[in-house]
Amino acid sequence: MNSTELSQLSRSELKSIAQDKGIKVTGDRRSKAAYILAIETFQSEPTVIETLPAIPDPFEGATEVYQPIDLMEAAKMASTAPIAESIVQPTPLAIPPTTQHRQASIVMLAPLILLSVAVIAIRISISVLIPTIAAVGRLLVAVWRSIPRKIDTNSIPINYFPA
Repeated sequence: MNSTELSQLSRSELKSIAQDKGIKVTGDRRSKAAYILAIETFQSEPTVIETLPAIPDPFEGATEVYQPIDLMEAAKMASTAPIAESIVQPTPLAIPPTTQHRQASIVMLAPLILLSVAVIAIRISISVLIPTIAAVGRLLVAVWRSIPRKIDTNSIPINYFPA
């Protein structure tokens, strides 16, 4: 459409054309001239059509007819199919065997083991020591109560150390 054809259209028709083609109108959107200018600018720009590269059809030239199979049958086929030689299996990283890692772990584990043995020994000794202290305390109280507090003067012999 040229500018004379566009000028004969109403503003609402110009607006719908701009919306259909995705044209952004700059300037005063209330005027017909802004829509006409935006549409003419859009028409004067070269049209760029982006296309994706063609993907080759993997079945092109195939003579066999492939039938869909159910999932269980596909699983059986996959489990019995030999591994293709073209598939490259990942190789483990070639790390030379060293004993440095073992020595470092022993150096780190030895203090931890000793610390845990010490904590266990302290817990066991405390669990044994508390009842022992309680039993000794009860014995001392019993002995203390058996000691007389008053000494009767008649109970001591006068000639305890005869000459």
